[in-house]
Amino acid sequence: MGDYAIKNQISQEDIILEEESRDTQGNAYFTKQLVKKNNWKNVLVVTSDFHLLKTKFFFDFIYGPEYNIQYLEVNSNLPKEKTRDISKSEKKSQEIMEKIYTENKIQKGEDKKIKVLLEKFYSKFN
Repeated sequence: MGDYAIKNQISQEDIILEEESRDTQGNAYFTKQLVKKNNWKNVLVVTSDFHLLKTKFFFDFIYGPEYNIQYLEVNSNLPKEKTRDISKSEKKSQEIMEKIYTENKIQKGEDKKIKVLLEKFYSKFN
């Protein structure tokens, strides 16, 4: 997405890349840490069209209600069948995480509890 932004007239200095994550949940968590560090409350998330619903779920959940998040989807130009297959997989992944959040009594924006989940998958915390 950084390359896409640069190709579309966004200055390199205006782009902050999060490079710790391995998935959408991690991307939301690690970008939130950057956002908090800079005391920002408004966020623009750019993602592909087929990934928008899952992205919105994770960013809205992990950031919580105190942030104003806007979303911009980029047309992937994938065939409809491929987009449909990806969307099914994305929905299944989201449903699994919704269940895990519920089972662990994690509420929107609870960084400490979300971090505990991520610690199992990210060596940064070890």
